[in-house]
Amino acid sequence: MENAIVWNFGHDRGGWTNKDGYEVYANVDFHTHETYQVDIIDYLLNTHKRWINKNYSVQYNKNAFERQLADINSYGFPIMKKYFSSAEEVLHDVECLVSEESMTLELSDTELALIARAAHNENVTINEFINKVLVQKLNEITPDWRNNISGFIRS
Repeated sequence: MENAIVWNFGHDRGGWTNKDGYEVYANVDFHTHETYQVDIIDYLLNTHKRWINKNYSVQYNKNAFERQLADINSYGFPIMKKYFSSAEEVLHDVECLVSEESMTLELSDTELALIARAAHNENVTINEFINKVLVQKLNEITPDWRNNISGFIRS
């Protein structure tokens, strides 16, 4: 990519030493508008997601190998990589990423082990399993719960 620029924006309330916001980076050719790579770093959740253009996957891996770069960012948390072939794929993933909500559950080690075993038996992640169980239980207890909260859900 001959005419690459890095476009970035973010929201970081903590400054350089105590990051608690997010940053978005996109490596783009300013003549062709072709995107090489998009990174979203969430310092609050300690996640770093990277989308790499499939057309550059060989070069990306070659550069990473030559520089001996690990899939860990400078703050010590892993970089989750995904290759893309269209901007729509990245936009869909980003929309899903920013629309997720999180909550803290207080579970004993035994409860967590039981949930992990149940998720394993269904061949899904713990998060997917808990989401599935919550929806099933809501449907059982309050069948019209979706109608009651429809005004609060982002479309």
